[in-house]
Amino acid sequence: MSRSKQAIRRAWHRLGLQARPADVVRALAQQAVLVSEDLVRRVRIELLKEVSGRPGSIRLPLSAPRPVRRLPRGFPRRGS
Repeated sequence: MSRSKQAIRRAWHRLGLQARPADVVRALAQQAVLVSEDLVRRVRIELLKEVSGRPGSIRLPLSAPRPVRRLPRGFPRRGS
């Protein structure tokens, strides 16, 4: 793998895969790594293919179970 692809992969991991390719190009330009948006898009697709090929590689945050809501015992009646 070329150095520019490695730099792009690191930038995607640092910025997150939701970042736009232009943001990745801008971040790498600040580090004196000149790449095209097309190459950044291709590397992102490769990363997504790798992640989708490995089951369990995406970790979702665990949410706490929601408590069951119950009516109070002495529920007021109408007209009382």
